[in-house]
Amino acid sequence: MVSLAIWYYLTFSENPIIEKAIPSNLVPISASHEITFVVKKWYFKTSTIRYALPNGDKQYVTCTQINQNHVKCQSPFSDTPGTVSLEISLDHENFVSLDYPIIIYSPYTVVNTMPTFAFIDKSTTVYIYGNNFINRYF
Repeated sequence: MVSLAIWYYLTFSENPIIEKAIPSNLVPISASHEITFVVKKWYFKTSTIRYALPNGDKQYVTCTQINQNHVKCQSPFSDTPGTVSLEISLDHENFVSLDYPIIIYSPYTVVNTMPTFAFIDKSTTVYIYGNNFINRYF
């Protein structure tokens, strides 16, 4: 019989990899929703994810494997915007870091757009002014 410690070592000899999050790795401030990670090298049915929040707190959630390439859990909940790091554990004591940040953001606000109108037959640059925009390409 293989002990949990040996099995843990063998399981994490190749760390799990998160390729992407569905719907996204962007989470609004003060909100939590179900998030699905597309993964590789995930060899267990249930596990614990520890989120290291921007304010220094730790948050623990249980994840469940849906199939070989998908794991479902709750996204982190925080009142502070910033980057959240992820760690995974099978025993809730020994954690391995996952190189996939979650970004908690404040809702954006549009204050103004310029120009307010444009001609259909000409190319026009539109400027959007506001707060809390995230600099990210989709």
